[in-house]
Amino acid sequence: MKINFFLILGTVFYLNVNGQIVHDKVVFYETYNKSNDIDKIDLRNLNYKAGEPVFIVINVESSVPNEDFLAQREQEELKNNFGIKTDFINYTVDIKFYNRFKTVLKFSYEDSPKQVIYWSGKMDDKPIVYDGLLKSSEYFSPYLKQNKSSSYIESFNKRKDILITDFVDNPTDKSILISNRLVNKMLLQSLYNMKEESNFFEINFKNIKRVTYTSNFDIDNDKLKEVTFDKDGKPLKIIFEDLKDKNYYYQSSLVYEDNILRKIVSESTNDYHTEVPVFYQDDKLFTYDQYSIKQYRLGENNFLLSEDYYYDDEKFYFLVNQVKVNNNVLRFIENDHMNDRTYSFKSLKDYFPIKIKIREDIDEEIKKVNDKLYKETSSSYEIEYHFSDNNLIDKIVYIEKANPKQKRIINYIYEYYK
Repeated sequence: MKINFFLILGTVFYLNVNGQIVHDKVVFYETYNKSNDIDKIDLRNLNYKAGEPVFIVINVESSVPNEDFLAQREQEELKNNFGIKTDFINYTVDIKFYNRFKTVLKFSYEDSPKQVIYWSGKMDDKPIVYDGLLKSSEYFSPYLKQNKSSSYIESFNKRKDILITDFVDNPTDKSILISNRLVNKMLLQSLYNMKEESNFFEINFKNIKRVTYTSNFDIDNDKLKEVTFDKDGKPLKIIFEDLKDKNYYYQSSLVYEDNILRKIVSESTNDYHTEVPVFYQDDKLFTYDQYSIKQYRLGENNFLLSEDYYYDDEKFYFLVNQVKVNNNVLRFIENDHMNDRTYSFKSLKDYFPIKIKIREDIDEEIKKVNDKLYKETSSSYEIEYHFSDNNLIDKIVYIEKANPKQKRIINYIYEYYK
C-alpha cells in the first residue's frame, strides 16, 4: 500500500513542567538564575582598540542546555563570509570600544542577550548591534558592501530535501516483533522509569486489565495514574494526572491493526491533541510528527535500536540521537552528549551484571541477585526491583545512601481479566 505523505527525519524532546529534561535518578539539565552568584565572580572587561575591525557574537544564557552551538556556528559563518576577526562571548562582560564616543556595552545573565556586534575599528564609528544570532551575515552585508548569505540555511535545506521521502508502508513478519519491542519499551519507561535498560527485561502483561500504583513519595503521585491493557497484554491507554489538579490529565492511546502498533494518539484536558502514525518498511518501524521522525530496528537478541532525528525550521539545525549495540555494549548517544549512556553487559546469553556509564562521570551497575530481585547501584543510591511469581515487578525501592532509612517505595497493583 502506497502512502502519499512526506516525512522528515527528526525526534522530540520531553521536558517536565519546569522545563527540565529529567532522568528519574539524575537531573542532567538544570535551569537556574546565575545572576546572584556568577555576575559577581565572572564579570570581565574586554577592550577593543581602534584599528582592526571585529565581530563579537554574544550569547549569555543562565540555563543549560543553551544555544552556544548556534552562536558558535554564527561565529564560524561570519569568519568564513567576511574574513574578519570574530569573537564569541558567553559570560557576563563589559565591552569597551576605544572610539571617540568611548562606547561601553554591558551584558549580563539577567538580560540573557543574544546579539552580534560589528565595529569597523575606526575612531569615528560606533559599533553596530544586531539583535539576534541567526542570519547575521545577511544583516551586515549592506554595511560591508557585500552580498553574503548564511551557508547553513542552504545546507539545512539540502539535507532536509534528502531526508524527505515518499514512503511505502509494507509490514513484514518482523513487524510484529519490532512493534512488540517498541510497545514494551514505552511501557517499561512509563511504569518502571526504565531507559535503554528496558532492552534487558522481558515482561509479559497478558491477561492484565489495569495497572496502578501507590507510593510513599509525592514525586511519584504527580506522574503516572494508570495503564490499561487488552487481554493479549497490549497497552491501550497510558494516563497521567496532576497531583495538584485532579481534573487535569494527559493520556496516550495506542491503536493497533493486525497485532501491530499503528498510531499513538495523545490528548489532555487543555485541548492538546496529536496523532503520531506508525508505519513499517524494510523490517523497520517509523513514527513521525511535524518535528521529527524516529526509526527503529531489531539488532542481535532483538535489542531495539533506533535513530531519532529532530529538525528545527526556524533555527536551521538537526539533532540526532541513536541507540546502537556492538561487542556486548549497548549505547545511547545523544546529539550534544550531555546524556550519553553505555550499558556493558556480560554476554548475549546472560546479561547481568550490567555496567552503566552516564556521560563520563556517573557509574552504575545492575545485578541479578536472584529471579525475584535485581539491584541497580551507584555511588549515591540503590534501586531494588522486586519481581512477583508471575514475573511482574510488584515493588521498586529507591534508597539514598546518604539517608538509607528514608526509602522511596512504589507498590504496583495489577488487575486481571476474569
